[in-house]
Amino acid sequence: MQDKFFIESKEIRELLRVRILEKTKTIPNSKLRDIISQRHSTSSLLKGVLSYFVHEGVGGNFSEDKKLELASGIEIFCSAGALLDNVIDEHEERNGKTTFLKEYGKNMQLAASQYVLHQGLKILSPFMSRFNEKYSDKYKIEEAIIGMIGMDIESSETLEERIEIVEKSNGTFNSVPLVIAAATGTEDKNKINNVEKYGYNLGAGLAIYEEVRDLLGEHGRKKATEVESGRMIIPFYYAVQKKDFNPKNYLNKELSEKEYGEMMQKLVQNGSLKRSEDLSKTYLNLSQTALRDAVNSEIYQKLNNLTESILNELDELVRTTENRYS
Repeated sequence: MQDKFFIESKEIRELLRVRILEKTKTIPNSKLRDIISQRHSTSSLLKGVLSYFVHEGVGGNFSEDKKLELASGIEIFCSAGALLDNVIDEHEERNGKTTFLKEYGKNMQLAASQYVLHQGLKILSPFMSRFNEKYSDKYKIEEAIIGMIGMDIESSETLEERIEIVEKSNGTFNSVPLVIAAATGTEDKNKINNVEKYGYNLGAGLAIYEEVRDLLGEHGRKKATEVESGRMIIPFYYAVQKKDFNPKNYLNKELSEKEYGEMMQKLVQNGSLKRSEDLSKTYLNLSQTALRDAVNSEIYQKLNNLTESILNELDELVRTTENRYS
């Protein structure tokens, strides 16, 4: 997603990364420090940058320093999910770099996840008075925390159940931090509600997009790591509606090139990959509509550049794959 959004937010991301890594240096345990520093060094810092812009877009007037502090708290808080995901899905690398899972083990990775969860909440505490007073009953931070691992721990038997998990997990995990950021800048309930809808639909759309990327090996890891780990991904739920697809042939095993090619050919030819793309686009389009009613036109354009880049990349990935395997 190296597009206009990331170009325009480069300076903010660099300032945010410096701030977060400075905070990370104070961690007394060297192994925790290594794990957390690696995460923040290679992360796109997307949650933090989105929060920075949302505060501005709803009419917030924080100083630059306070906006960066708010964004750092949200980014650090949200990084707990990625660190926990490393444990559950046994990711030994992200973006081509070690996660230190292999070197330091699962217990240290779990400890790192707990550390940043509490560190993030500690940083956010001074910013949350309005959220706690007016919105915490409707937009529950505890549900966002559960959402961090919902995709990994909840099981589903049908496509409908899987979609519900995606919405409850990724949607909620993405929306609540943005509502916290919005509440620092406005008391307008309509803006707050639309920020929630924006984050919710963006999170759900991104989750499906990321499943497609993982399937195609666009994560800086090998192809289909989630399938090999035994997870029923959304393209598989669409595929099992067709008589010629048996997910047991591919799940929970190391796929050979022949098996991977056979699997992809079926997912393309029975339309499952395309239907997954369309589902992701539905959520992303809904996020655009909500965003338009949540923030001013300048911030809308900046944030919409991100959504458009995701839509364009998804389209390109699926089209290229269809050409290869059709």
